[in-house]
Amino acid sequence: LSLLFGASLLVSACNQASSIIKTPGTKKIIEFGWDKPRPDQLTSAKLEQSIFDGVVFRSIIGDKIIVPQIIPEHDFDLDISALKKINSSKLANSFYLINVNSDTWDWFDDTIWAAAEQNLFQHARVAKQGGLRGIMFDPEVYQFDLWAYASQPQKSGHSFQAFETQLRKRGAQTMRAFERAYPGITILSLYAFSAFEIPPNATYQSAHASLETNGSLGLYAAFTEGMLEAASDQAVLIDGNETSYYHFHPNDFDAARTYALNDAQVFVAPALHAKFNRQFKFSNAIYIDGTMNFFDSARFFGYYLQNDVERYNLIAHNIYHGLRVSDEFVWVYSETPNWWTRTLPNGDLSALENAIKRGKLEQQSNKPLSQDPSAAVARAETAFKARVDVGGDILGMTGLQISFSGLETHCATWNNAQRWSCTRPNNSSFTVTPTAPGVTFEPASMTFSNLTKSNWSLKFQAKK
Repeated sequence: LSLLFGASLLVSACNQASSIIKTPGTKKIIEFGWDKPRPDQLTSAKLEQSIFDGVVFRSIIGDKIIVPQIIPEHDFDLDISALKKINSSKLANSFYLINVNSDTWDWFDDTIWAAAEQNLFQHARVAKQGGLRGIMFDPEVYQFDLWAYASQPQKSGHSFQAFETQLRKRGAQTMRAFERAYPGITILSLYAFSAFEIPPNATYQSAHASLETNGSLGLYAAFTEGMLEAASDQAVLIDGNETSYYHFHPNDFDAARTYALNDAQVFVAPALHAKFNRQFKFSNAIYIDGTMNFFDSARFFGYYLQNDVERYNLIAHNIYHGLRVSDEFVWVYSETPNWWTRTLPNGDLSALENAIKRGKLEQQSNKPLSQDPSAAVARAETAFKARVDVGGDILGMTGLQISFSGLETHCATWNNAQRWSCTRPNNSSFTVTPTAPGVTFEPASMTFSNLTKSNWSLKFQAKK
């Protein structure tokens, strides 16, 4: 996910629970990752036997629903039929996934929007008739930059402010479509207003003005604002706080809650603040692969922990405090484990599950953590903070499938392959060589020797 490369650490020294503790037993952990099952791939037994309280299902039709064609209702009926065959109370804590993937888009075209809106309605219908809690909304773009003003083909005819007005309208239409199918629906977004950086001395107007140059999310705030405005009094909107992937201290979780539910309200019209306070809730995410260092990559905190015992203890710690500070849900995001086929290449799935269960049980009991990871975290944090990043723009082409020879686990692209970065431990020497099918890059490579300072202004030009 794109927030992987932009998140910063919130630092504190405390390892004690704060006052944000709700009734034991009310918090839930749901699973969401690359293994995300279709409804026809899960059985009642698999769901009941899992350590999770719910799961995020992907549709049998695939990821693309923001498309200019109406997807046949029958395709959605297949998921409803499969969900109705699952006999488990955990469905009530489960969600149906929506990705915002699109090849291109015109927010001002009412005809193609009508098709997308019908598809959004059908997604909510599956959630309702399948007995799910609601929709998991993933706003990250993987193809066309849906939320980036600079990427909109229509920007020459419409100002940023005009786009924001249109996005508020589309957000409201989205919420009404959801609630036509599922009155009082719950929408768990991977991130909402927590994703935006607040400019100094911000007002509502200046906060939104700052979003014009936000390369990947600038229009998303207005869309979310529109959803809030149109939501019925029974609907629930949850900020999933994806940046909690990078929380390693208890107070990180507390500060993030304050930011998402208080500070970030500057992006919400004052007339909507009372509604925001009633209906916006807060969640947390636990990133398994980065903490466990499954990619053996300097980009992730787990790389700097000494062994898996330290990593398991940090997983339990983050489950504990993620649940403590959330209103109801913590979502576990993973790429390598498949929790449903019970496979984890080069890892111990049972030990990982035990760490998750330990964190949950100790939080539910209001007990202190039995294994305090703070000393290991402090040691790893020194090296993690000293790491160096190089990166910048990829010019000339978008959507490329880029790899980095010899540094695959340490480098990545995002924002539709318009941005790149590589992370290495401090004082490293290395060469970055991007490759993509049928494409050459200028320069062909960049070499760094004993690097001690990050550089985010580097550019590769992609050419056919």
